[in-house]
Amino acid sequence: MAYNVGVGHMTLPLEDVGRYLDERLQYLADRCGVSPEVFAQWQEHYHKPVCHYVDDKGDVCNKPVKRTELASQFSRGKSDRCPEHQVKAAALADN
Repeated sequence: MAYNVGVGHMTLPLEDVGRYLDERLQYLADRCGVSPEVFAQWQEHYHKPVCHYVDDKGDVCNKPVKRTELASQFSRGKSDRCPEHQVKAAALADN
């Protein structure tokens, strides 16, 4: 049995133990139905849920945001942005 934040308690089949130990990020991402890149971004967000918007000067907003509890519900640029910067990001994408 193993426990990981966002995945919960897992009973690993014996044949999966080696992969879990050798490729933990990939294994957990697969269990959550996301790519390893999205899983890693979600983990960063989960442990420090702040706005990652970067302004023209290179300053990061860092306002607290609501934590997304599951990797499968995480959306980079939305889940890791405060409401003000979600709007700005969407407006910039429309231009």
